[in-house]
Parts: sequence; structure tokens; C-alpha cells
Amino acid sequence: MIESLTGRASAEGGKDDHATRTTGPEAPSGRDRQRCPHCQDRDRRRTGNEPQAARQAGERKGGCFRASGQYNERPAQRDRAQSRSSEVGVMTVRTIDAARYLSILSGWKLSNLQMQKILYMADMNFVGQTQQRLLDEDFEAWDYGPVLPSLYHKCKAFGAKHVPDVFWGATDISGTPEGKMIELAWKNLKSASPGQLVEATHSSLGAWITRYVAGAKQIKITTQDMIGEYARRTAKTAA
Repeated sequence: MIESLTGRASAEGGKDDHATRTTGPEAPSGRDRQRCPHCQDRDRRRTGNEPQAARQAGERKGGCFRASGQYNERPAQRDRAQSRSSEVGVMTVRTIDAARYLSILSGWKLSNLQMQKILYMADMNFVGQTQQRLLDEDFEAWDYGPVLPSLYHKCKAFGAKHVPDVFWGATDISGTPEGKMIELAWKNLKSASPGQLVEATHSSLGAWITRYVAGAKQIKITTQDMIGEYARRTAKTAA
């Protein structure tokens, strides 16, 4: 989910080289399940549950990744039903699995920084919609936005260059709910420059800005932080 992808394009050249770490539903009742989504959202607003209503509105629209801040075109209803029916089997995937799959989608044309930011947006949308994490590793609040430490250290030798296949032992996650979210993130963010991705994750609506402390280390962005970010972004986009 990205409210806006505008801003510095100059961030591309070298931030990967110097990205040193400085900081570190409840199930509805039978009656509610039979009611239309719009009525449910209306009632939630009446009871003051805006974040949940915003999250569910975002689910129906498929998240918010586009640079314009508008929602993506919603996948076919059949696809959504299939995704929901498989939610019982949703589980987190390893960072190397997600990074390799994203790299394959890009044709191996992503830098360390680009992978970090696109995977963050995918994970944040995923947890906002399912209440479950896409990745098995927490992001940390570093200078240039959310960072997966294990991925950074695996890829840091390549600086701002494209990262080759260094993800030995990675598992194929194509066709899984997690893989589909990564596909959606790539589809909508592939034209964004590294600088624009950094700007997006630095948004005042984001979780990073609430955790970042200059000079601090190993400050984690929690799952609840990401759920809150998703609710804020969807609420603003839907307004």
C-alpha cells in the first residue's frame, strides 16, 4: 500500500552502499456473515471501529499500491473467494524465499534497497488484510526505511547494483497467497525508482516514522505497527 510515490528520484545512486543501520477479527457471527459488506462497514463506523472498517474496505479493493494513491483494479471475485478459502493454510515464508521470488518476477533487476521496500509493502498489505505476516522476519527501522537485516547482509556486497541469485536453498512460493501478494506488489511498484520507494516508506502514515530513532539500533517494526499503517493508509485512500 502506497499513498503516494512522489519525491526524490536522486535516492537511487548509492543508498544501498551506505545503508548502515542507525536504528535498529474476531470471526463474524452467522448473521453478520450473511449481510452485505457495505452494511457491515456502515455499522462498524457507527460503533467507532474505523480501522477495522478501513481494513475490510481495503481487502475488497485489493490493497493500495499504485503511485497515484488509487486502489488497484480488483482481481476477479472467483480469485478472491479462492484466496479466502485457502486462508486456513496461510503461513509466513522465509525472507530468502520471498526475495528470490520477487527477483525472478523482476528478471533479476532489483537492488538490495528495492527488494527491501517492495517486500515491506507486500508484507504490510498482507498483514493488514489477513492479520498474519507474510515474512518470518521483522523489519527494522533504518535510515532509508524498513529493512530486513538478514536480506541486507546477504546482498550488501552488491551495493546499488542488481542482486544476482544468492538465495541458495530458497523454496518456490509461486501460487501461494504470499506469492500472489508479492506479484501484486511487483506489478504496482515496478516502475517506482529507489528514491520513490524510500519516500513512500517514510510516509507520515507509515510505521517506520513511529519507530525510527537516529542513532538507535535494532528497533523493530512490529506486526501491530504494520496493521496500524495499513488501516491509516486505506482510510485516507477511501476518504
